[in-house]
Amino acid sequence: HITLFVLIDIFTLQKYNIELFNIRIFNIEESRFEMEKKNTVTLLHNLADVYENACQPICKQMGVPQTAFSILMFLADNPEYYTAKDVSKFHALKANLVSFNVNKLVEEGYLERVAIPGNRRSIRLVCTKKAEPIIEEGRDIIRNFYTNLMQGMSEEDMTRFYGYMDLIGNNIMILKKSLEKKNV
Repeated sequence: HITLFVLIDIFTLQKYNIELFNIRIFNIEESRFEMEKKNTVTLLHNLADVYENACQPICKQMGVPQTAFSILMFLADNPEYYTAKDVSKFHALKANLVSFNVNKLVEEGYLERVAIPGNRRSIRLVCTKKAEPIIEEGRDIIRNFYTNLMQGMSEEDMTRFYGYMDLIGNNIMILKKSLEKKNV
């Protein structure tokens, strides 16, 4: 479930640069590749739009943009990643955009900055008590969105889907290691 929502967040945050993150399904027939490429871009654009619309009420309630809400949810659901640098890396956001939105979340009382002992350069971003009901509501929105998104899929379909996601994830790691070796 997390992989899908990380993808959704990436496409939501990068919707005007969606081609950069487009997952393309290659086929021997070039015309089929082009059709699948267009369909994938359309699918991801629509996915991002629907997700943004589903999150709009909570963003308005919080008084923050979608990006700030996504950052808050990321920090809440991924405690092993707790710095602005982590957010920037895993959300593919420029540091200044992360900084702006973190400042907004701090000003609104949803995040605190806490010094990391022994590390003067990094600051831990911590969700506050005020953020807890928002996080729970956000999780409900995401859960509901996910349920609606997967409506009509059988258990077998879901198993295959997650299997494909695992396969793609493994292939990404193999490619990453291969490219790192070449670039050394």
